[in-house]
Amino acid sequence: MRPLFTLLSLLHLTVLTAQVPRFYGVTPGGGANDKGILFHVNGDGSGYGVDFHFDEASGYAPEGGLCLASNGMLYGLTNLGGEGAGAAAGTLYKFDPTGGGFTKLVDFDLLAGNGAFGWATLMAASDGLLYGATYGGGGGTGGSLFRLDPSDDSYTIIKALDQATEGGSITDALIEGADGKLYGSCGSGGANGDGTLFSYDTGTGVFTTLHQFEAANGKTPYGALCQAGNGSLYGMTYRGGSADEGVFYRIEPDGSGFVKLFDFVGSNGQSPWNHMVVAGPDLLYGAVTLGGSSSSGLLFSFVPSTSTFTELFSFGPLEGGLLFGSPVLATDGQLYGMCGSGGEFFYGTVYRYDPVSDMATTLHSFNPPDGYTPRADLVQVGLATGVAETAAAEPFVLWPQPTSGPVTLELRDAAWIGASATVSNSIGQTVGSWRITDLRTPLELHQPPGLYLVTLATPQRQVTARLLIQ
Repeated sequence: MRPLFTLLSLLHLTVLTAQVPRFYGVTPGGGANDKGILFHVNGDGSGYGVDFHFDEASGYAPEGGLCLASNGMLYGLTNLGGEGAGAAAGTLYKFDPTGGGFTKLVDFDLLAGNGAFGWATLMAASDGLLYGATYGGGGGTGGSLFRLDPSDDSYTIIKALDQATEGGSITDALIEGADGKLYGSCGSGGANGDGTLFSYDTGTGVFTTLHQFEAANGKTPYGALCQAGNGSLYGMTYRGGSADEGVFYRIEPDGSGFVKLFDFVGSNGQSPWNHMVVAGPDLLYGAVTLGGSSSSGLLFSFVPSTSTFTELFSFGPLEGGLLFGSPVLATDGQLYGMCGSGGEFFYGTVYRYDPVSDMATTLHSFNPPDGYTPRADLVQVGLATGVAETAAAEPFVLWPQPTSGPVTLELRDAAWIGASATVSNSIGQTVGSWRITDLRTPLELHQPPGLYLVTLATPQRQVTARLLIQ
């Protein structure tokens, strides 16, 4: 039996299901200049639109995804172009999804030493700052780590990487561990030339190499790490292992206990480029770029307590293939992502997968005018246009959604003042409770990433909504 997100099959209460998530994403090709686009699409497949066409000056070929900051802006990197004097080495930009448009913030410049070639996605940390990495430049032979303050968009390189000893060529996001440190993977370099894992303490500036890869136990870790509910870090490598098609591994945050859990051999997936997402205390979801029963890539679940890997859906040419990006767990409890190939025009797709019904749906097929060959993750930015009218009639809303920090419960009906609010995790445990005495109540939740249920109850009635913590 496939592991399911337990609470989603237990919702016999009145649940706020009318809220359709809205997503933003990028493609490295296509658009008016054939240099990539920034787009939005709703979770039901409606409302697809191109918001920005990349060009030489803006930077182009955005390989990494977008990051939603606390100020409501989206931040991203391009891999090429821009107006840096040293080389057309990409840019750092922001985009206002409320209509403020595109703003270029940094031109990467190999001569200036401020970084080069933005492959990775930025991440929003609990300190309110954004952290990211460049594939090259930044004063190091292996690229650099940087910090961006969204309050004034100031950009600072915090670590230049030594390719030979520390590794380099970072192509995916950093993550923030439960201990507050940043964790990441270098796709190449290190003592064996096969890549490394590292931590970085933002408080002390200490960089620590946690693991040196070697071919038998995996090499070329292009994907980011993921911290499960048990505290261990999990990841995948693009190459290495018994078939040289990658491995699935676990390591502890202090660098101890590295173990190869299994090899990818084609039938169970091939050449993973991405990372996993936390769906609950003992459940991860992920994607593998190629392989699977239909050979075009697959979605899977993984249960850390039993090390159980289960193929959920294997993509074929019509649904898409080449899953370079990772799935995103949205506030409706479903997984959304992009394929780099396949679909109606063979240029890739946007998909949705429901882990309860075990059904996948193609939401959009790319073609050159509206972008093609996406390689990154989607990011949820609120709800689809037109849903606000429905939400206004519901008793409460939660914002921001998704969240990586505090969340506010806002009543739309003052008759619910005096009700109790409880938050439950994916195995039904109550992790927080409040008495609602005002129209707005901040909910201080210090919980790991995953999908939670917020229930508002009086002796006469109750209603429940989903809350996604990233």
